[in-house]
Amino acid sequence: MSHSTIRIAATGLPRGDALWAAAARGKLGPMLHAGRVAFSASPPPPAWRARFRRDYFASVVSHHLYRGAAAEILREANAQGIPAVLLRGTSVAERYYPEDPALRPYTDLDLLVPRGRLEETKQLARRLGYRPAAGAFPDAFYERHHLHLRYLGTGSGIPLEIHWAVDHPLSTHRIDYASLFGAATADRLVGAPVLRLSATDEFLLLALHLAKHASAVHALPPALLPGRAVERGLILWMADLDRIVALRGPAFDWDALLARAEAWEVTPHLGAALAATATVLGTQVPGAVRRRLLAAAPVGALERACAHLANGHGPLSRRLRAWSGKLSAGPAFFSLERGAELARILLPPAAWVRRHGPAPALPVSLRRGLHMAYTAGRGLGMLAEIAALVAARGPRHLSRRDSLPEAREHTA
Repeated sequence: MSHSTIRIAATGLPRGDALWAAAARGKLGPMLHAGRVAFSASPPPPAWRARFRRDYFASVVSHHLYRGAAAEILREANAQGIPAVLLRGTSVAERYYPEDPALRPYTDLDLLVPRGRLEETKQLARRLGYRPAAGAFPDAFYERHHLHLRYLGTGSGIPLEIHWAVDHPLSTHRIDYASLFGAATADRLVGAPVLRLSATDEFLLLALHLAKHASAVHALPPALLPGRAVERGLILWMADLDRIVALRGPAFDWDALLARAEAWEVTPHLGAALAATATVLGTQVPGAVRRRLLAAAPVGALERACAHLANGHGPLSRRLRAWSGKLSAGPAFFSLERGAELARILLPPAAWVRRHGPAPALPVSLRRGLHMAYTAGRGLGMLAEIAALVAARGPRHLSRRDSLPEAREHTA
């Protein structure tokens, strides 16, 4: 496998120290230190080169610690017969950065298990010394309204996120977790037994994770996209997709990927992730694939409006970003950039309503109204539950980031 340098398009990038500070926040320090990522600009000045060197050696130590923790968890899960998939961080670093996993930093362990094995997994984690973060809501709250639990190692402080899903329960995804686990194969990782997702499912979940955090960025003009991707810390996730595409080369099964995305009803999300990655990193996505994705999920006016509002530099955009940032800190809120997705959740396309909406005998318009009422009611119920929990514990509870897993998902 070739480990060539990733070159990021120069258009729209921050200037001077702002560029290197954004790169550091986006965990690009190890790659910059090793010369594996480069901007079409001057190299980093000496002070930043020293910072990136420190970032690299910190990643070496961190990966060693997380690798050991992952191996312990996977061995225990295997001993209990719990199907367990290690998502993103450790898995991607070990499999796709084999020359030096420290190039791919991460800050938590993400474990995906079947929903029916969640209780056993929680007990396993507790036996290994993991506990809910201080100030967290009860586990039952997250199990009703979220997609994972966040525990911390009592001695190590290592965050462990126990997933039963990859996005929020109100999303319009139709991910078939039974077939996902059914297509996984026995493998070994970090010296321990683990389930490995099929090549198609693994890539699609990585693309969905990027899309979740960058759902409107792809709607920006190409001249603005690289700068916003750097500023928002998206490059590392794009680099993962770029590496996998380069590694698989002609053997990449694009037809299988498109079919799976259609079956899971995530074609718009896959299209967003691939369009952004191809624009910023030059990832070689076949033209026919990009045309099929664009035809199946064209960029709409609402997405463009959300993208410009969320990524502009004017006073209105700055105020809106500050406001939506407060909302997105909650365990099931959506940021401004997910505004178009939120609109789809409340008012999904007619085809989606026909397939999944309530009361099949009624006209689509009435079924859509019932769906909107149910979704809004569930959202309001969640807000009421949050208010009750905060009232019981005091307003300082909301200042604890560990109680708000959505605010920490950007770290994987």
